[in-house]
Amino acid sequence: METGGRGEVGTFPHVSQSPRPRVPKGGYLMINKMGWFCFVIFVGIFVLSSEYAPGKDLLIAASRSNYVYVIDGTTDEIIKTIELQGRGFPFKIATDPAGKKVYVITNRWETIAIVDIEQGKQIDQIELSTPKERVKAIEIAVNRAGDKLYVYEAPVELAPDQYKVLPTRIREIDLATKKFIRSFEVPRQVSLLYFSTDGKKLYAQGPDIYVLDPDQGKVIDTIPLKNIGITGLGEVDVLNFWPHYEQTNIVSNVWSAPDTIKGNFVVGIMNLDLNNGNTEWMELEVFSNIIFSSVISPTEKKAYLIYTTLSKVDLDQKRITDRVKLDHTYYAGNISSDGKKLYLGGTQQDIAVYDTSTLKQLKKILLKGDQSVASLKMIKVP
Repeated sequence: METGGRGEVGTFPHVSQSPRPRVPKGGYLMINKMGWFCFVIFVGIFVLSSEYAPGKDLLIAASRSNYVYVIDGTTDEIIKTIELQGRGFPFKIATDPAGKKVYVITNRWETIAIVDIEQGKQIDQIELSTPKERVKAIEIAVNRAGDKLYVYEAPVELAPDQYKVLPTRIREIDLATKKFIRSFEVPRQVSLLYFSTDGKKLYAQGPDIYVLDPDQGKVIDTIPLKNIGITGLGEVDVLNFWPHYEQTNIVSNVWSAPDTIKGNFVVGIMNLDLNNGNTEWMELEVFSNIIFSSVISPTEKKAYLIYTTLSKVDLDQKRITDRVKLDHTYYAGNISSDGKKLYLGGTQQDIAVYDTSTLKQLKKILLKGDQSVASLKMIKVP
């Protein structure tokens, strides 16, 4: 028998050879079930405490010099600070339906940065300009299927002896290949793009809202804004720059117009329902405060209006019920999925967090630079 430092065949030194304990019939199955149960509990605790737990709100913001931020909607703390490539400050932000990527106009509005928010980094980019054409992106939107990006562009032909302004257009991009599919001409002065909930209509909002069929690449309808035709209401001015409709699929627009009957100036909001395409107009007050943007609550019939003041609107009563002064101007606002917290951004380097019931400030989130006119988007992790 070979020994060579080993004991008898089938045994090893320093290892107890005590008899195997007896296990009752079905005991192994019970142990396995208990082990699996403990494993599931452990994973559940891990997921619930994760930055990307299902159902969690993630606020996406951007600031100079060229940063994107991922903010935990529970703690209101920055959990990712992502530096983008290239020059220039970030502008408009689009999110994908899966809640994993964001697309950011940056690099002097000539590049779309593709950011993986879980990895916390820019993973790719789409260049819009070419040696023969300088292209500025004004707005972007991802379709409801999440496989195509639509970019509203203002192109200029770079001829040897002149710059030639070309018609504005929407470019369609395949997100799997990053290749351009096609482009189609649309009116000038568009600043917002958003899709109907069924994905069959693409709204391009400017002085009016142009309704496009994205498959055909053409305008099929127009929703009037500038000349709405409401008796006693003059030419309407709509400030349409911050589309914060993620929680409700209702795009809320602030408008102002002269009251030709009473001889004053009035302010209101127009809400477009992306489920059915219906619009609702309401006049709120004689002009007294400048208002830049509006966002609708996902849990109550309330709207919140933002600029130098924060105002609460009762949508059933069609009136402002509460208003507080802000310590500085904020351009954009977004809201938590439970409707309890309001986030005010834009302009300077802080995001103010407000309680929607009391309109009291809860916190300020400090960024690395001012946000200028960057979007403020909300993702609910699927």
